[in-house]
Amino acid sequence: MKRISLFSIVSVAVLLVVAACSKNDGKHCTFVSPAFVFVDFTQDELDTIIVRRFPKGNSFEKPVDTTIFAKGDVTYKEIGRDSFTFNSNREEYVLFTEKLYENDWEVYVPSINRTGRITNVIGSFSKGTDAGETCRSFVKSLEFEGSQRTYTTWFGDSYRLHMQRN
Repeated sequence: MKRISLFSIVSVAVLLVVAACSKNDGKHCTFVSPAFVFVDFTQDELDTIIVRRFPKGNSFEKPVDTTIFAKGDVTYKEIGRDSFTFNSNREEYVLFTEKLYENDWEVYVPSINRTGRITNVIGSFSKGTDAGETCRSFVKSLEFEGSQRTYTTWFGDSYRLHMQRN
């Protein structure tokens, strides 16, 4: 009887480990992209945002796909008097934030014909060692609109990517 109980406990433990591993791809902890902040835009100007995904390093010639985020797909959070972050529950937005490092990207605001390009994204990947540990992988560096940005942590107000209106 003790062998059956021990076998049951070990079996359940193995299943839990397998289930936990299937939630994480084993490569790294959850990837967190910088908050994307629109500076000097109005909410009306941001009623449509287009995000284009490109293969990494192909000079923005042929997009892999294009996603249109309409006002109903996006939530905005006001930061200060003149800035907004945007967020969405759409699968395409999750791809944009969790796989930012795998591609090059364009963020286009059609109301004012403004495009921001994200390229050369280098991730800092961590592995969790404790089941209760908060573990995040994040962007170590990237190039945005021709300017190099570097980050040392995923936490705090400095982990943002600002797109100016003009």
